[in-house]
Amino acid sequence: MNRILDGLQRCPLLVILYFVFFLLLLQSVLADEVALEALAAPHSAEEWFLVGNIFFDAGEYNDAIGSWHNAMILDAAFAADAWYNIGLAYAHAQLYQDAILAWMQSIEFNPAFAASYDNMATAYLILGMPKEAFMAYNNAVAIEPMEAKYRNDRNFFIENLKDIASEVEDSALPIERWNDIGTILYYEGNIAAAQKAWQKAVVPDATHGVNTVIIAKAWKNIAITYMEQKDYASAMSAWHNSIEGDPDGSAYNDLGYCYIMLDMPEEALYAFEYALTLEPENKIFSDNKNNLLELFPEMLDEDEK
Repeated sequence: MNRILDGLQRCPLLVILYFVFFLLLLQSVLADEVALEALAAPHSAEEWFLVGNIFFDAGEYNDAIGSWHNAMILDAAFAADAWYNIGLAYAHAQLYQDAILAWMQSIEFNPAFAASYDNMATAYLILGMPKEAFMAYNNAVAIEPMEAKYRNDRNFFIENLKDIASEVEDSALPIERWNDIGTILYYEGNIAAAQKAWQKAVVPDATHGVNTVIIAKAWKNIAITYMEQKDYASAMSAWHNSIEGDPDGSAYNDLGYCYIMLDMPEEALYAFEYALTLEPENKIFSDNKNNLLELFPEMLDEDEK
């Protein structure tokens, strides 16, 4: 014992440091207990918000959501952050539609809430809604263009779409989704990948059924990309397929242009005339027909000569 006491006497500073550390630790524990007691019966919006965070960390998502609702009821200044957190809670509970609605609410209170858009995009992807995800990613990047996370999330999304268009089996997605994927890739400047997606959209299957409107739209998109590549023979074939499902005037007008480029003026005249039967007042269709007849006057009817 004397040796121990002698040792302590020789190190008085060490004893003092241990004592101070013990007092600080005790003070911290007591402070935490006081805080928990205060949060057990929260009164302010800030306290309700903190309670919501505690419940969320514990995986008690319903209680967390209720607490954040109380916070925003007491003080609307907490609404944007509260709705954002509510969206996270729904997402953790795999209630993605509810999560999206919550993040939409957060944006109502704070239109510059880029993180809400970014999270919405992820939820849309999980729900198989690429077009909506694309728009949400674009909004996040537009709000905070220097935020690397949002740019990286968007770029990763686009790269995944390219892989999906190249590798995924035709029957894996509904034709509406293939059409959306093609549209996104087209606007991103990847025409080859867009065409692959649209080609899958025009192949109906027993799993997802037939949607002639979407199929016609996909054929129209395919035709446009072929025209941009000056492959007028392929474009002509695609326009014919589009017209079978949706015979609109613009399709016949563009078909007429393809015929001209393929040195088939008579077929072009027929296409322009049919476009005008569908939209008689369309000046573009009328001008195209008249310009064609000026180039090939021999095709004029006797009544027109």
